[in-house]
Amino acid sequence: MSDHADPAGNTANIATAVDTRGLYSPFGTTALRKPDLVAPSHTANVFAPNPPIDPILSAVRVGTGAVDGCSGAPVCNDYANTFGGTGHATPTVAGAAALVLSARPSLNWVQVLDILRRSCARIDAAQANAVGQWQDLDGDTLIDYSRWYGAGRLDVDPAVALALDPSLPLADVYVRENLSDIGGVPSGGAWWASPDIWVRQDASTPIPALAWTDPAPHENGKRGQDNAVLAGCAIEDRPLLPSSTSER
Repeated sequence: MSDHADPAGNTANIATAVDTRGLYSPFGTTALRKPDLVAPSHTANVFAPNPPIDPILSAVRVGTGAVDGCSGAPVCNDYANTFGGTGHATPTVAGAAALVLSARPSLNWVQVLDILRRSCARIDAAQANAVGQWQDLDGDTLIDYSRWYGAGRLDVDPAVALALDPSLPLADVYVRENLSDIGGVPSGGAWWASPDIWVRQDASTPIPALAWTDPAPHENGKRGQDNAVLAGCAIEDRPLLPSSTSER
């Protein structure tokens, strides 16, 4: 049981949230399949000066914490029992991604994300909440997505094991977000200007030959008629970053 009160001030029989959604955690919409995954944090937030419920012990600058991590004198106070939220979950995922890349440096960011999602633990599997319950998206009778948890809770050991598996099929097709996107890292440009997806008012109109650096032959959709959505793709051969070859 938790040693802390919940946000309403109750102190009796407050369960520590283990592998279940935090009381403060947002979740994905029906339109976008988000989040990708979740990572550990504390149970719930309360307002200052009260600490979070079940916070995480973390290192801080010497003298700024309330927990002494030094053996003997002087007192260091180099730890604080106040960590949690996205401030904890985000660097945890970043560290896991770094471990995956250290195991297989040739991976691009899309492949790293795919490995992290594939290896997630499907937590809270019996959840019956209409929003948070798990779904079987591909009809194989196995749960694979929840609006609360995405693909599940980050699980580093199986993620690294997948990265080291030479038989693991890796995605080599991606849709660019803009002309400067080469797929090696998340794009910093405009995501709505993809040169690989475009609209045409007439699908029978021939598409001109396009070079890799050409913008998409996009047309604004025309009201009152069918419009065509067309897509190209980038196929990568990426033995070592940053060298790559692509086709369109």
